[in-house]
Amino acid sequence: MKRILLVLFVLLLLLSFVSLFLSVRPGNLYNEEYAIYDSLGQTYRFSFFASFLQTSFTVRVQINDDGTADLFYRGDFITNRGLLRSGRARLNETETQEFFHLLNETDFWNLPTEVDRMGTDGHTVTFEGAEDGMYHIVNRWVPTSDDPVSRIKQFFFDLVEQRFPISHIVILFAMAFTVSIISTVGIIKLLRSIRTK
Repeated sequence: MKRILLVLFVLLLLLSFVSLFLSVRPGNLYNEEYAIYDSLGQTYRFSFFASFLQTSFTVRVQINDDGTADLFYRGDFITNRGLLRSGRARLNETETQEFFHLLNETDFWNLPTEVDRMGTDGHTVTFEGAEDGMYHIVNRWVPTSDDPVSRIKQFFFDLVEQRFPISHIVILFAMAFTVSIISTVGIIKLLRSIRTK
């Protein structure tokens, strides 16, 4: 009987880890995304790529004629509310003006594309902008606090935390994680009872 229970616990543990892996594996961040350098109107895109963690995402900002902006999110980002895979939101006119104010304050269009700073761990930040036939991109490996790109990065991290609803994938993640913990505890208890007898 104990062997049957052990086999069941091992199978349950394996299934829960597979489910956990499927719920958090990073997808292609650019599925349904496109190159913005030849976009009509005004389009911006922020991308965050972690070296080893499964936390990478992109947010595209499409400026509308009425002064608002549409936001399109793709990727895997663990927020304080759970795991986020995709989403869409809107900035009103005031919020869109705050975004433009950030671009002006950081002098985005004149920032160097790259700086002489690289590493093997950490994360990479990319921010692109296309407006009236102009295109500019900045790439930074772990932007320092004195680099204006760090303010752009913080803006988008706050934006993702505040504006995007968590999808149903959070429920799958939580369930898989819970089953994994319960299975592990069960196997440990079962193995201890087998050793003592």
